[in-house]
Amino acid sequence: MLLCCKEVMAMLIVLLLVVIALVLYLFYALIRSEKF
Repeated sequence: MLLCCKEVMAMLIVLLLVVIALVLYLFYALIRSEKF
């Protein structure tokens, strides 16, 4: 686990950015629709 620490960190950062992008997109879609 210590040998591939940088790779794990990179994967976690990418996953975090993807999750944030999806949340922002869904939040923006909800605001634009104004149905809820």
